[in-house]
Amino acid sequence: MNSPRRIHFPTDIHLRPRSSGSAVPLTAMQLYYWNYIAEHGGRAQRNVWAVRRIVGPLQIQLLKKALEFLVIRHETLRTRIAVAAGVPTQTIDADRSCTLEVLDLSEIHTGRREQELERLCKEFLAEEIDPTVGPLFAARLFRLSGEESVLLFALDHLISDRASNVIIHNELWTLYQQAVQGASLQLPELPVQFADYAIWQHETYAALRADHEEYWRGRLSGIAPIKLPQDGTGSDHQEPVYLVSEFPFGTELTAELVKLARNERTLLPYVVLAVYALAMARWCKRGDLLILFLTHARYRPETKSLVGFLASVLPLRINIEEGDGASSFLNRVNQEVCSAFAHLDFDWSDRSALLEAMTEIGFNWIPSDAMTKPLTITSETEIPLSIEPFGLTVHWPYPLVIFFYDAKAEVILKITYRPDAYSSPTIDLFGHDLLECAETFVHRPLDPISMIR
Repeated sequence: MNSPRRIHFPTDIHLRPRSSGSAVPLTAMQLYYWNYIAEHGGRAQRNVWAVRRIVGPLQIQLLKKALEFLVIRHETLRTRIAVAAGVPTQTIDADRSCTLEVLDLSEIHTGRREQELERLCKEFLAEEIDPTVGPLFAARLFRLSGEESVLLFALDHLISDRASNVIIHNELWTLYQQAVQGASLQLPELPVQFADYAIWQHETYAALRADHEEYWRGRLSGIAPIKLPQDGTGSDHQEPVYLVSEFPFGTELTAELVKLARNERTLLPYVVLAVYALAMARWCKRGDLLILFLTHARYRPETKSLVGFLASVLPLRINIEEGDGASSFLNRVNQEVCSAFAHLDFDWSDRSALLEAMTEIGFNWIPSDAMTKPLTITSETEIPLSIEPFGLTVHWPYPLVIFFYDAKAEVILKITYRPDAYSSPTIDLFGHDLLECAETFVHRPLDPISMIR
């Protein structure tokens, strides 16, 4: 089995720093999201966010210094949208200052402090923004005591995605560590900015569409819409609540899947994707699936550390044929992924609404290097500073979202769902069915799929 092929872009148009004064268009996904905002009142929200609990002697001035460095480093963090003659473009403000608003909650009684913290975080995230005015990036620090704080930073989706949040998190605390050690702040220079990428995408868009549109028209034709059967309470929540179920694969099964991927000359995410497709086929009771593969879209080396809205979806058409064994099915899934990536383009701004109507099945793979983990900041003179994830319960509009986390030692399936749409027994059944499929994949790879399902 071949490993995924390299993605080929037009070679006569290079991704490089733009000329001074160049107009910066919106990327395809930015334009799709901009149109969505316009259709819903023209107001945006900072809906890509991260929140961390900080325990220890935090030096606020050094944190501000690190944030200001990031705002200077990433033009995206000071970008807003300008509209001229009805055409939106990206405008990068020259003002490089970053305001970190600090709220002191230490005087609130301990029993009420966490409740007030959650209320203020939700209030902050619910703020509506005019994307032509901004700012689309903002940060707020809540002081709970002299030794405990919570940092919340948030960006509008126009300028960010999940990978961007991880980049900001990692760079922010790298800079803070340098500051507390008295070193000068420095990070590797960015070869290009997100605005340069937007111009490059605009210049390559037509060539890519011409090369790949026929492939996608053929690949997506004739598929019936896929709706997952809902069986929840059906109650109408004013603010939808959600539940989370986790299904760890365990270290032994994960190691076996890694070995299978190596033997089949493919990658672990694609083995898990094949297992997922079989479990979904059983749930949906159909053999022709359209799965939206979430991609971070940072395939070029110049884009690895870019903060911006690069993420997209890649549709995968996967057919389950009863005569296949697990090994032959895995081969077909891998070839589908290879073919889709070989025909990758930027045209999903036109197709996103269509794809959402065609399928409710998404595949989200979070690699270990894209997960934020607890950190410890040390210095020679102070107590170590601990930065840990902070759970925040927020409005959840989606009935079902499924993520696979590569936690290095094991893969973890995490299902976030609304109980008004899905019952807990249904989610438990799907999770355990998926793990059973994975076990059969590694222990009986030649068995017919009909036995696995």
